Amino acid sequence: MTILIDIDNCINNFSQVLLRYCNQYYNTEYLIENVTTYDWFDKTFDNPWPLVRSSNFWNEVEVNAAAVCAINRMLLDNHKIYLVSASKITSELHHKVACTLKPFEGKLTENNIIITQNKSIVNGDVLIDDYMRHLNEFPNTTICYTQPWNRLYNGIYRTHSWMRIEEIIYQIKTLKGK
Repeated sequence: MTILIDIDNCINNFSQVLLRYCNQYYNTEYLIENVTTYDWFDKTFDNPWPLVRSSNFWNEVEVNAAAVCAINRMLLDNHKIYLVSASKITSELHHKVACTLKPFEGKLTENNIIITQNKSIVNGDVLIDDYMRHLNEFPNTTICYTQPWNRLYNGIYRTHSWMRIEEIIYQIKTLKGK
């Protein structure tokens, strides 16, 4: 199967790092639980996005080790894996991609990265994402990676566990006979 996986907030801790930067810059004390909508950062802070446009920011974003292990096992099970991101095209994008790919030790490369603002046009059997709009618009099976801002998502699959994601992928594969 072809599995599309969102980068920010699914395999890394982007919003936690952004929140820490915003709290420092704007002298606030918000918690990740306060981020209850996808556009919360825009509504709460006056243009927080320049804070992510530095190499230092991306050096602090961590790729989830459980996600790396799960994705590596999916690769061993002959799934095609693409990391799909709605990132803006900035001068830091290459550094973000390099930091994201580093833990995969060559098992995923830049050939496995897709940058698009419309994930529904990407051909895949499954999309794993945290953004409800992308999940709702995707024409095939979706898995919601649970975050505080997607509590209202009511799709069939919803989890914050990469082990559970692997189980769901296996169920889907078995049902589709792929």
